[in-house]
Formats: sequence, structure tokens, C-alpha cells
Amino acid sequence: LTISFNDILRSTMERGSRYNPESFDAESVGTKLAFAIEEKDLRSLRVREAHIGRLQSVNAITIIGASGVGKSTLGLRLRSLVDESSLENVFSIPQRVTTRAARADDNPVEGYSCTDDEFDRLIEDDKLAMYWRRSTTNDRYGMLHPKMGTFPIFVATSTIVKHKTLVPEDMLDTSLIVGIYAPDTVKMERVLQRSTDIDEKDLQYRFNDRAAGIIPKVDVVVKNFGRYQDRSAIDVFQLIKATVEMHSEK
Repeated sequence: LTISFNDILRSTMERGSRYNPESFDAESVGTKLAFAIEEKDLRSLRVREAHIGRLQSVNAITIIGASGVGKSTLGLRLRSLVDESSLENVFSIPQRVTTRAARADDNPVEGYSCTDDEFDRLIEDDKLAMYWRRSTTNDRYGMLHPKMGTFPIFVATSTIVKHKTLVPEDMLDTSLIVGIYAPDTVKMERVLQRSTDIDEKDLQYRFNDRAAGIIPKVDVVVKNFGRYQDRSAIDVFQLIKATVEMHSEK
């Protein structure tokens, strides 16, 4: 039995989402973004209209996804696109900080590991724009503040929409939530190829962290696999530029 992406999307929509479809507002920023995606022919993106219509304003973009769907690779590509376009004073992608042990495949451009005491000091010194806890391991994660005067693009773990551990708890209320999707077979192949030092418990967590689990919680789904994979970062970059343009018009 082969289950297509459209089948998965339809199934998750039928199960409902955090927001009531009646909240859809034809004049909202979210709805205007949905039209912009359609006009720009961003084929790797799928808008969840009933969800995105909730957004009356957008002050950040938060990119999430299960382990292995390609959010880290996409985030690095977005950094390159920002630099290549000389837009580093317009957008910024803050680093992620975590208390989990460092891994061989960690990229220092994305972020770094620290001790619990160091993480506490980051909170006390107001260095984190947001932070949360992974429920299965109690590891903590946080995003540093964006560069002053820039529009933030956060690349975070899917935990922030699955479990109520996010601080500040209303951080996502004015954030365009972008979910990265790849079929679970593809995602696990990526995990096994990328990470050679994962322990059995962590591997089981990643196996159980289904890629489609975030779809009911996001405004835009990015198909980051197959024929869409080569264009997904470019499409997300176009989405970011459209979002910032609307943000600047306020």
C-alpha cells in the first residue's frame, strides 16, 4: 500500500488542528501570504488555508520538522541564500543552543551544546528569544535573539508545537509556522546516514517521531523530498521575502 503526501495532508486536515477553520480571515496577513505563494508558483509549498488565516500579523518565521526531514540542511541553505542576496541586515537565522551532548555531525553554524548551568545563565541574562524542553530526554533547547533590526527565522525542533514547554508560551502566536516534511522511510535513511553516534534510545525516539505529526500544527508544509527537494529551500526563501515585505508594510 502506497500512501501519497496528499493522502497524509488530507488525513491530518480531517483530524483538525489547533485553530478552528472559522478563524479564517480573508483580509489577514496569513491569507495574503497564501495568495502570494499561489502567485509565485512555489510548488514545494502547501498552504493550510484554515490555519494560516489566523495570522493578523507575522513577526517571525519558525521552521520545524521531525529529525531527518532535512530542516538543518534547509536552514544552512537559507543562510547561504541570505548571504548571496546580501540580505543579512534584513533577515537573520539565530543559532540554536542545547543541553544535549554534542554529536559528531553537529554544525557550529547552526548552534552549539552547553551545560545546564550555562543554559540557566543564558536565560538569566535574557540571551534567548525562546526555549523549550524535549519531553523524552529532558534536554533543553533555545534560540538566541536575532540580530538587532532584522526579521528572525528560527529553525527549531518539532517539540515546540507538540508539547507545552515553550517559553514564552505565546511565542508562536505571531509566527508563521513552516513544517518540513519527508516520508518516514526517507527521513530514517537520512538519520542513519548522517548520524553515526546515536544511541539506541535516541534512535527509537527519532523512529517514533513521525514526519506527518507536525502537519496539523503548521501554516505551510514544505515537501522536502523527491522532485521537490532541489527547489524547497529556494521556495522557502521566496516565502520569507514575501513575509518580510508584508511585515514592512504594516
